[in-house]
Amino acid sequence: MTLTGTVTETVEVAVLRRGVARGEIVKASDFETVRIDRRRVSRNAVVDPARLAGLSARRAQRAGEALDPSSFEPPVLVTRNASVTVVYRKPGLTLSARGRALSDGAAGDQVSVLNEQSRRIVHGVVTGSGEVEVISGPITTASLEGAAR
Repeated sequence: MTLTGTVTETVEVAVLRRGVARGEIVKASDFETVRIDRRRVSRNAVVDPARLAGLSARRAQRAGEALDPSSFEPPVLVTRNASVTVVYRKPGLTLSARGRALSDGAAGDQVSVLNEQSRRIVHGVVTGSGEVEVISGPITTASLEGAAR
């Protein structure tokens, strides 16, 4: 008996079950793993879809294609010129004010915010959707003894 044919090496990679629009946040349920011809897959293709869950697509993604981690990024929680809540926290004290973001930012990014009441620019870290926590040093109190001399 004579057999003829070709052998194709395949690798297991993560693919999307459905197309995803630019900026859309992907969930674990959006992925599946499939075997694809090794020649159609880049070296840095994602094998574990858990690495991408919770990220947003940098560009539109088609279903069934091997995924590159550089095509995804942390979701933007604060957008430029959007109204945000500026929060200042210290033990026993929490202050908040309205501000306008001067740049986009994902969770953990440092952004500048225009305090709409004082018209001053403050710097903070994005902590949630539309929320920026002010970066500051420790609070110090002035001594009345030193002022009396």
